[in-house]
Amino acid sequence: MAVSSSTSTCSSFSLLLLLLLLAAAPWRSGEAAAAAARALNFTRQDFPGEFVFGAGTSAYQYEGATDEDGRSPSIWDTFTHAGKMPDKSTGDMGAGGYHKYKEDVKLMSDTSLEAYRFSISWSRLIPRGRGPVNPKGLEYYNSLIDELVERGIEIHVTLYHLDFPQILEDEYHGWLSPRVIDDFRGKAEWALGSSGPGLGIGPPWTGPKCCPWPPKKAGAFRPAPGCRRSGPNGPPGTPPWSRIEIHVTLYHLDFPQILEDEYHGWLSPRVIDDFTAYADVCFREFGDRVRHWTTMDEPNVLSIAAYDSGAFPPCRCSPPFGANCTAGNSTVEPYVVAHNSILAHASVTRLYRDKYQATQEGFVGMNIYSFWNYPFSSSSADIAATQRALDFMVGWILDPLVYGDYPEIMKKKAGSRIPSFTEEQSELIRGSADFIGINHYTSVYISDASNGETVGPRDYSADMAATFRISRNDTPSGQFVPTRLPRDPKGLQCMLEYLRDTYQGIPVYIQENGFGHFGKDDDSLNDTDRVDYLSSYMGSTLAALRNGANVKGYFVWSFLDVFELLAGYHSPFGLHYVDFEDPNLPRQPKLSAHWYSKFLRGEIGINIESTISPDEHEHEHADQ
Repeated sequence: MAVSSSTSTCSSFSLLLLLLLLAAAPWRSGEAAAAAARALNFTRQDFPGEFVFGAGTSAYQYEGATDEDGRSPSIWDTFTHAGKMPDKSTGDMGAGGYHKYKEDVKLMSDTSLEAYRFSISWSRLIPRGRGPVNPKGLEYYNSLIDELVERGIEIHVTLYHLDFPQILEDEYHGWLSPRVIDDFRGKAEWALGSSGPGLGIGPPWTGPKCCPWPPKKAGAFRPAPGCRRSGPNGPPGTPPWSRIEIHVTLYHLDFPQILEDEYHGWLSPRVIDDFTAYADVCFREFGDRVRHWTTMDEPNVLSIAAYDSGAFPPCRCSPPFGANCTAGNSTVEPYVVAHNSILAHASVTRLYRDKYQATQEGFVGMNIYSFWNYPFSSSSADIAATQRALDFMVGWILDPLVYGDYPEIMKKKAGSRIPSFTEEQSELIRGSADFIGINHYTSVYISDASNGETVGPRDYSADMAATFRISRNDTPSGQFVPTRLPRDPKGLQCMLEYLRDTYQGIPVYIQENGFGHFGKDDDSLNDTDRVDYLSSYMGSTLAALRNGANVKGYFVWSFLDVFELLAGYHSPFGLHYVDFEDPNLPRQPKLSAHWYSKFLRGEIGINIESTISPDEHEHEHADQ
């Protein structure tokens, strides 16, 4: 792929391409990463009893059955049916989970999975985006949850995973409108109900710093009442692998098409009311069995990929920042969408705390995508750009949730293009997350791109003024199509310790971490490379825990092969193989599934030195 040599275009391209490659590219190990984790031996029992190990999927990627039992289109249906996928595939089939969920829950139990994270399809539950609940959708999610409860699996739900209802997108441009908050609230209320353990704050940090950035402010994190847990879920003496937690995502990128049509989804303030109404339904109907709620998956990626570059639906952008978009404003819309997302999350949290938490004793969090960032060089400009990139990618969402406002550098760079929070809104959003979730796969190198940043039109990437590279040998222009992405478990440890220092001990779940094979449809059942990848990142998680990071769980992406966004059926990440060529979509455990099961049962330990091959070299980390 050819890339312009202009500064703003290069930084935008590099960031977007990295995000897209994560959906498709295979991984490689790194010599420095191996050295950092070498000789670390651990077992399941080395993690706290309350720490959960799980795996996840999302509704659009897993369920299939997109035109069955009253489900309406989401913006991803519109996107894929317009032929926007490189291989022209769609999520119509997915992994067939709508019909095979009972078989899959048994597989989870057989794998000794402790927790399962999945998202609810707004379009399946409330086909018109607001109003009447679809009985068949309600029946499906109730049955799925009941199966998980029967098998002792803890449930973690995500309300929104990028699948916005198309009908609301058409009505008010989705997340660009504050109307989405009430619509989302209605979905969430439909779901909550009994008492159960929550989250506690980990021990004070006394270990050495992994990375050099100082914490920001003190005393901002406010854990919700009723959300402290003192031990494993289950009767006294129950081993951790005999129960499974359910972690549900309310929104995982699949916005209902009907709402996209009505008001352009997240662009409209109307989305806040719709999203809150949707959440209300979820809490009311499922909350008696679900106590772990994530409002949104990767709002930072949604804002960039869907409203700056136009690579994700609803494909909004403006020249010169995106291609093939028929509408949009890349200079403003990413900030508006993130703003509405944060307000929608806070509205849902307030609803839950006011209406449900006293009886259900659950908790609500929000998810972000994260790279760890290394300075490309030791220059002061690159070091400053590295922190700036963290503020733009991580602080963009987490600073408002913890401190009530955007990072100062973002307000300075974006000026009037980034919306301001009123005093009332700031109070609403501050402390509105009981936990944060991160999706983390790799690390990047950051160089300063501020030369000439005032020239020409500006978008989010130009404001950030940072160029992303996947190695020190990469150049920000010309041909940039790496065949393999770097594996860097040390980067996850650094990210967890950065969150510890910067966000005052707020609990963290690693909600996605995994390994994919690009272009390998069969994804060898003897997936030793996936075992190496997962074991090294689990080791870095333990290292961060021992340094005082308040990490509460680790979820593999994904439990089984699914439809991968922008990669279709050709980049499998699953612990279990799915034969997409067979109409029955048979499942078969990979080596990684057997390995994960034995680890969770305490039957094997992990020796990082024996599972990481140091003969490949990618990262050359300087001492931090």
